[in-house]
Amino acid sequence: MDRTACRLHSGGVLPKEEVPGYIENVSEDFKRIIPKLIVAGKQLAIATFTDVLYYQRFPAKGHRAGEDLVKEFLKGVFKNPEIEKKFKVVAYFPDLHEDENHKRNKSYHIEQIMDHYGIKDKKELFCLMTL
Repeated sequence: MDRTACRLHSGGVLPKEEVPGYIENVSEDFKRIIPKLIVAGKQLAIATFTDVLYYQRFPAKGHRAGEDLVKEFLKGVFKNPEIEKKFKVVAYFPDLHEDENHKRNKSYHIEQIMDHYGIKDKKELFCLMTL
């Protein structure tokens, strides 16, 4: 999501009071294309290295991370809960899971998205943005 859907980089976790500024920095391309993709019946997903396990380091009460950050971003950008519901969100940072199989790439994310949408071949994926 960082530097694609949003022009800023969250570093995976944001203090709660910084989330509105993060939302304000939405990419205008992202904001324009998503409603068009929904009308066209496309399946949507966000794959990001933010992770709720950041809450082990930063208290959830004062921060947003993982799927919480993604959903708050989508809600703030589109102001329509139906759009937020259209996204499969995979918020996973391999380092926080000590996951050696998926280090520094989004293979886990892609696997989860493919499973969710029943996609058998990666060639069927169209990645508008690598998040």
